[in-house]
Amino acid sequence: MAKLQNEVVVITGSSRGFGKAMAIEFQRAGARVVVSSRDADAVQRAVSALPDPANALGTVCDVRDLEQVRALADAAVNQFGEIDVWINNAGISPGWGKLTQIDPARWRTAFETNFFGTYHGCRVALEKMLPRRRGQIVNVLGMGADRAAPNQSAYGISKTAIARLTETLAKEYADSGIIIDAVMPGMIWTEMLTGAEGVDDPRLRARFEWAMRVFGNPAEVPARYVVQMAERGGANGKVFQVLSPRTFVPRLIGEMFGAGKRNPRPWECPPSLPRQ
Repeated sequence: MAKLQNEVVVITGSSRGFGKAMAIEFQRAGARVVVSSRDADAVQRAVSALPDPANALGTVCDVRDLEQVRALADAAVNQFGEIDVWINNAGISPGWGKLTQIDPARWRTAFETNFFGTYHGCRVALEKMLPRRRGQIVNVLGMGADRAAPNQSAYGISKTAIARLTETLAKEYADSGIIIDAVMPGMIWTEMLTGAEGVDDPRLRARFEWAMRVFGNPAEVPARYVVQMAERGGANGKVFQVLSPRTFVPRLIGEMFGAGKRNPRPWECPPSLPRQ
């Protein structure tokens, strides 16, 4: 992937899980990466685990704070000179449960992290990219972005808001030279998913674990997909859906029986998705 050679990629929430997998895959494609999260020790461990730690930077950043996000961008530019790709990945869930079962403070924290963290990332990335008239911003979506997500109201509603933010910014900056798109990575085996709080009912837990086994992917699969998006330049205002061999058939069946009609917006799938 010659296009990504020495490109600078900033990934929020990248000390573990999907974010860490993306940092590894981008480095394998030749990019220089900036890893960030709220935990300084976790950031350093993630950087040490990269294929080329010398071509990476680790920075502590709470995406709820706009000034910390600006400091993250400044650190990336000071270290590497520019930012080519910015990925808004940082996200949390307050746990599984109906609205009244979730502590209001945890609900608010999840929404602020997921949505306002993405808004802060988009704003700061645009500030850095607009003078150069080039760059790509990728927002990570999830459950709830295209339909209701019962028992995940904070997470699902925040992802819906991110989808609308992506489409809006893509139109506002259509002539800027900057691509703003999003990715729906699907169900991934990460700590946030496997350790979800609130799934205490044995029958619900059994169904949850069955869904993870059947439809879940190791983080490396959608991470390689995002690398492909960056290598090909994405498509402004589009949501790219990860379809691995294990998720393609269930989605195709859903489209055949009308599930896809719930979301008339364009969904794109880059060809030659890497096989598991």
